[in-house]
Amino acid sequence: MTDQTELPVGHSELKTNRLTLTLALAGLVGGLLGFGLGEIQMTDRWPGIRFFSENLKVGTAVWFALVLLGIGTALVAAQGLSERNFSKAGYTVLRALPAIVVGGFISGFIAQAVYSSMREGGGSDVVPRAIGWMIAGGLGGVALGIGFRSKKRIQNGLMGGAAGGLVGGLLFDWIGDLTGGSRPSRLIAIVVIGVLMGALIALVDTLRTEMWLTVSSGEMTGRQFILYDESTIVGCARNVPVTILADRTVAEHHIRIDRTGAGTSFECMHNAPPIIVNGNQTTSGRLANGDVIKIGNTELQIGERKTSAPSPGQTPTTPTAPSSTGRPDIYSDQPASPPPQPQRPTAAPPRQRPTIQMKPKEDG
Repeated sequence: MTDQTELPVGHSELKTNRLTLTLALAGLVGGLLGFGLGEIQMTDRWPGIRFFSENLKVGTAVWFALVLLGIGTALVAAQGLSERNFSKAGYTVLRALPAIVVGGFISGFIAQAVYSSMREGGGSDVVPRAIGWMIAGGLGGVALGIGFRSKKRIQNGLMGGAAGGLVGGLLFDWIGDLTGGSRPSRLIAIVVIGVLMGALIALVDTLRTEMWLTVSSGEMTGRQFILYDESTIVGCARNVPVTILADRTVAEHHIRIDRTGAGTSFECMHNAPPIIVNGNQTTSGRLANGDVIKIGNTELQIGERKTSAPSPGQTPTTPTAPSSTGRPDIYSDQPASPPPQPQRPTAAPPRQRPTIQMKPKEDG
């Protein structure tokens, strides 16, 4: 039986490596930016904090907020920049900015509180620092989802960001021991945390992806869009989840794709011109794995991990019949049929005795 996570030959496959590399590089750039911003708050004089030095919790919270501002901004802007959609990148960053700053401040405050309480008992620096970075990474990932107004991206960002922050936080002191501490160790550690946050957010994204679109014609050929939420709008507007650029025949809000337990459907929006699905012009209908839709002059192919019923225009797959010999067919997922049983000879039916048809007596 074919695994549902495998795609038939010729169907679009999700390019997981590209997404992971994109967010990992964004995390690297964000780590460098976060380090530079964080150094505004750091000083070589004890206790090492420039502003709010009389309150270590607040001072550490400010440092975390500045560092996460750099990492979070880069991760949020990565998708728009990879699509060469600079206004979309700026739009999502502005929308996520408050969540990034507040999340960084809260995580830093909690990290310093946990650190201080554990240090009073003579504990290690590693665990409280890792907890602080785990919180910072998780809240940074949440800010990523807020920037795109996506519930699923909030969940993915929380899980991936927290995992990346935790691993990076555990490595923070080890990197400091290798580099001799101080500024170089902070630089390397923050960059590592940024890369891990980006890579693990991408990993969670790909593991939880159910459907995506692959552009198969036009200037954006090869670009992919993950359909994160149950409802996704496709058009040329720069603030929609799937933005088709350089095609003037595409409306700002052209179609809406809805995914439910019953399957995937689409509908043209706001009197947008009809689209072509598998060669048939229509304004609404169902979609399945492998379908090709043409919006304006741009073709996109549906990719899906879960199998679904074929849409109109596709030929449904007929299961292979079991072998008539009773042996199992290795190309069929049907159980083998039992061998034919010999039929017992049946006795001839008893001969009926001839009867004499009596002529009815006529009245009168």
